[in-house]
Amino acid sequence: TTEFEDGIKLINLLEIIGKEPVKGKWHKECKNKYHKLENVGIAIEYIKNKGIKLTNIQPEDIRSEERRVGKE
Repeated sequence: TTEFEDGIKLINLLEIIGKEPVKGKWHKECKNKYHKLENVGIAIEYIKNKGIKLTNIQPEDIRSEERRVGKE
């Protein structure tokens, strides 16, 4: 598993860095993989809305145990 796979720590980090809450309803307790994917998707949208370009990154990439993000 990864530290950010459920999106909770990622959202918390973004709220600290961005100095504002992440908009939308996200799951503070993930009960299944769909909650995790939704959280990560919300985090990705938050990053994009801040004007940061993300290329070819989907929620599955961060949540995946294959860890495609950051690999060459």
